[in-house]
Amino acid sequence: LNREIERIRKEADAATEAEAGLKKLAEEQGQEAKEQEGYQKELATLTLGAEAARGQYEKRTLGVQQSEGQIRDLRKEYDLARSHTGDLRVTLSRLQGDLRHLEQQIFEKYQVELPAVAPQYQGVEIDRPMEEQRLAESRVRLERLGDVNAGAVSEYEELKSRQEFLSAQMRDLEESLESLRKAIQKINLTTKKRFEETFHLVNERFQHLFPRLFRGGRAELRLTEGEDLMTSGVDLFVQPPGKRLSHVGLLSGGEKAMSAIAFVFSMFLVKPSPFCILDEVDAPLDDANVDRFHQLLTEMLPRSQFILITHNRRTMEQCSRLYGVTMEEPGISKLVSVKLTETLPLAS
Repeated sequence: LNREIERIRKEADAATEAEAGLKKLAEEQGQEAKEQEGYQKELATLTLGAEAARGQYEKRTLGVQQSEGQIRDLRKEYDLARSHTGDLRVTLSRLQGDLRHLEQQIFEKYQVELPAVAPQYQGVEIDRPMEEQRLAESRVRLERLGDVNAGAVSEYEELKSRQEFLSAQMRDLEESLESLRKAIQKINLTTKKRFEETFHLVNERFQHLFPRLFRGGRAELRLTEGEDLMTSGVDLFVQPPGKRLSHVGLLSGGEKAMSAIAFVFSMFLVKPSPFCILDEVDAPLDDANVDRFHQLLTEMLPRSQFILITHNRRTMEQCSRLYGVTMEEPGISKLVSVKLTETLPLAS
């Protein structure tokens, strides 16, 4: 590009020199015209030297014609040079515009001032095929990178901050989960220990109360899932006198009621409650079993207060206070309470 500019400048200088020569020739032409006029006057006055003057005139005329031809040629060369100079100026202006555009593109894309780095490469031989190959490879890599996201830095900082926040939350959650796992393990161990202790105590009481209520036989509690205390259920196996050991679900109504009473009271003996509500537990029992139930209930009175829902007359006789509903007039219910004794804290 610099060599092209230098060549254009030389051609412009040549055109300037040609223009100066043309001006000089024009001046000479004017001077010769003056001399020709003098010659014509001299020809009129000097008839004797007409032939000599005419010959000289012809020579001068021929010289003028040659000069005019030269002037015409120089004018043509001048016009061509001026036209070429105009083309060169247009080309120079276009190249300068392209250069400015190239400098702007390089600065916008690479943040490099081209005039500042161009002198470093002047006089340096460049392997053009190799550089073009490197340029093509660089363009392929740039295309793979895709468009430049101007907000990538701020977006990265935002995502980094979000990632750090989520990482902290994740660590907190992992610590919480670990704490929960330890708490669950501790609860499971405590629950398993307490369940095992309670199961054995209730089973021991159940094995003791069942023969008392049935006047013989035996009973026991069994886990439904073997040794897995956390998922296991509990089955009641009983053997009334004269029968074989079986599940409580295979007994008669009265035997089921007595077995249930023995089981419930076994749990009360292990962990008593201040109150106990029994609903029609004596309904399927005969008089003998009702008396055994009353005897066991009397032994439990120091531990808890019992509220019985019953229609059994023998049970009502053992209660200290009765509550009932009567209908003296049709359609009108009335609550009735009767205090029987101060000694037995039973309510029916």
